[in-house]
Amino acid sequence: MNERLRLAIDYLTDKRMIRNQKEFTDMIGDNPSAVSLYISGKRPISQRFIEKVCRAFPVLSQDWLMTGEGEMIALEVAKRLDDPATTKYERLLIEHDILLRQVAELIKENELKTEKIGALKFQLLTKKEFENASN
Repeated sequence: MNERLRLAIDYLTDKRMIRNQKEFTDMIGDNPSAVSLYISGKRPISQRFIEKVCRAFPVLSQDWLMTGEGEMIALEVAKRLDDPATTKYERLLIEHDILLRQVAELIKENELKTEKIGALKFQLLTKKEFENASN
């Protein structure tokens, strides 16, 4: 599975959907060191991770990433992107849709991180209040 992940990142880079592995990691909202461990095969890749990848990059086939069966590229999207009859405008619309999904995922992750920061601030304030009360 790690080799398929590497191939998918290479494909996304070749198609200029991402510039590099760091941008891939940013787009899926994962830890760069975890992604490196997935690619190297030092950490097993979870279905949850693959789902995150496919939400961020709907052009990739979840089945292929998980099992190696079928094609790497989701056929419907690939046909539309590679079809010579697809106009430049239609390609832009497809890419726009992909970017909107990526933005939505980043917004969701940002909201979760903001909630986590709020919870940590609350814990810190509670701890300080406890320490002040103890003194």
